[in-house]
Amino acid sequence: MKSFMKIAAAALLAVASGFAAAGAYEDALDAVEKDNAKVLTGLLQKGLDPNTSDADGNTLLMKSARAGKLGTLKTLLGSGAKVNQPNAVGETALMLAAIGGQQAAARELLAKGAEVNPEGWKPLIYAAVYGNVEMMKLLLGGGAQINGQAENGMTALMMAAHEGHMNAVKFLVAGGADLNIRNGQERTALGIARQRSKDDIAAVLVQAGAKE
Repeated sequence: MKSFMKIAAAALLAVASGFAAAGAYEDALDAVEKDNAKVLTGLLQKGLDPNTSDADGNTLLMKSARAGKLGTLKTLLGSGAKVNQPNAVGETALMLAAIGGQQAAARELLAKGAEVNPEGWKPLIYAAVYGNVEMMKLLLGGGAQINGQAENGMTALMMAAHEGHMNAVKFLVAGGADLNIRNGQERTALGIARQRSKDDIAAVLVQAGAKE
């Protein structure tokens, strides 16, 4: 009987701990949303894992980075958050800061050793999705390879052409991007621009010496 009572008590404690952990995580998410570093610090001091993530592997650091919540981002970085931990699809905090246009967050991550040229998709390519030239400048200044390719062969120049971002295309061309690299479908940036009917971008690429 005593053994049964001990087992039951242990089970109840485990359930209670699970509920407590879930509650702490929800509080942490709220703290990130409000950029409340003080509340987040308190939760971390009570034992919240700074690398806690959601079902898709997105950590609190990633959520802070993408939304540009500098207070909670700095708190997490100072509490042992893994700067290069990927989510379920391979995205890192720096990649999410790049696609979110969060330059200050990207700067903090780079200062803490964020990988600027990871395997697969690159922060620079993510910045090109929205044609964010200032973000690309920051990443290139941090050592990003201008011709870095994703698994499917896409480069930042190809992505900028694909999305029709003229300023980003001109910036990358002026920066020495290789005009004639081919992706996994054997298309160059020029070929992608023409496929997407981005005639103005195609003209710029041709003038710069690009080939299909």
